[in-house]
Amino acid sequence: MTPRTWFLVLFVALSLLPHKARSTTDDDQFREDVILCEEAVAHLESCCPSATFDNVACKYYFNQDDCGDDNEVTLTLPAYSIPQSNCLRNASCADLVASGACASPPDAGAVCP
Repeated sequence: MTPRTWFLVLFVALSLLPHKARSTTDDDQFREDVILCEEAVAHLESCCPSATFDNVACKYYFNQDDCGDDNEVTLTLPAYSIPQSNCLRNASCADLVASGACASPPDAGAVCP
């Protein structure tokens, strides 16, 4: 075999070997749970103009690093689940005020049992 053929065989063989270190990341902010959470916060802000909801995080992030024996996973979910977001979005402003949701960022479980 020519040197070029050996190089090609070596390249193909090395590319087929499994990789030890892998990383998987998902930072999709157009997920249903993120959008519904943002809509719930927008509804809270419209019903409670004097309250601020800046500390309610409607973000999603997933990262998994496979490196040897270490398997590190980072997961951040929106502050409100889909059912909680739907409940908050569908609650009347009067119900939100009566539940105390305007006094501080609401515990969706307290507002929407």
